[in-house]
Amino acid sequence: MENRLRSILVVEDNESLRLLTCRMLQRLGYAAVGAARPNEALLRFNLAEAPVDLLLTDVALPDLGGRELARRMKRAAGGLRVVFMSGHDEQGLREDGRLDKSAPFLQKPFDRTTLAKTVQGVFDAQ
Repeated sequence: MENRLRSILVVEDNESLRLLTCRMLQRLGYAAVGAARPNEALLRFNLAEAPVDLLLTDVALPDLGGRELARRMKRAAGGLRVVFMSGHDEQGLREDGRLDKSAPFLQKPFDRTTLAKTVQGVFDAQ
């Protein structure tokens, strides 16, 4: 990989959680930026100076769900990695189709250690 910080786009409509998650990721050595809504995330994604390496998105978002947001971004950048997060039950999300069966998932609330392990695991899987 080239000599740059890996870039993570955090899409979360809860402002305090979005800011906290970005801060934790930055302290872990990532370049993290946040977006409150899917349209803002798409704009940040399309205008980013460096490629976005990972999308960390809430499953339930206003206007456009996290799964559809990820699908649109992956269409534009095939190598994009995605981690979904939610306060809802993971099994229920997978059963009702809002979350793919094998998609990486982060259960809210989470701590810095869990966040670090989940993100690093996704990067290591490539």
